[in-house]
Amino acid sequence: YALAFLLCGISFFLLSIKRLHDLGQPTALAGLVPFAIFIASALHWLQPRVNEVMGRGWVWGMDALLLMVLIWTCYELGIKPAHSSSQS
Repeated sequence: YALAFLLCGISFFLLSIKRLHDLGQPTALAGLVPFAIFIASALHWLQPRVNEVMGRGWVWGMDALLLMVLIWTCYELGIKPAHSSSQS
């Protein structure tokens, strides 16, 4: 299961690099969604184990941040038109 999850993250990262390059955006942004997913997953795993020092708000905050990153990425990679490469 973990291997499949990592391979999906790598595939998304590589496809995002192509699309961001086509849009003229920095390709370093391609790793933002997999990174946010991995951090949110880690917080969901960690929070019940260290409940005394890390409240549930940290998990909810990261979930909200992940949702914003996903919405931004869906817009950038799916809806936003690519730059025209024709020169006039």
